Amino acid sequence: MSEKILEADIVKDIENMNEKFKNLELINKYFYEQIEHKGIEISKSTLINIFPDGSNTYSGKIIDQNDILYFFDLDMDNKDYSIWNKIEGKELEKNHQLTRVIAAFKIHHSNLT
Repeated sequence: MSEKILEADIVKDIENMNEKFKNLELINKYFYEQIEHKGIEISKSTLINIFPDGSNTYSGKIIDQNDILYFFDLDMDNKDYSIWNKIEGKELEKNHQLTRVIAAFKIHHSNLT
């Protein structure tokens, strides 16, 4: 499979996921409450990925309205156990080399214009 086809599949996956994300159809209200509590504007952010990480936790990455990349591990039972890490420095450099992150930033920036 060529790199262009792979990137097109990734872009389509991110776009489909973000359509559900922005329509508040992705997980549940606790998920969205925690994102908003962090100060992230759902309509101006781009979800890169999300996956279940336990019985009631979800992990993933998101680009916020200020172009900041975050890793999150959200506990749906108790937000006090949720983790938010701003990805910066060498970790940010590594992430900017990942095809999925590159595609998500392209989508994110195209939605801002």
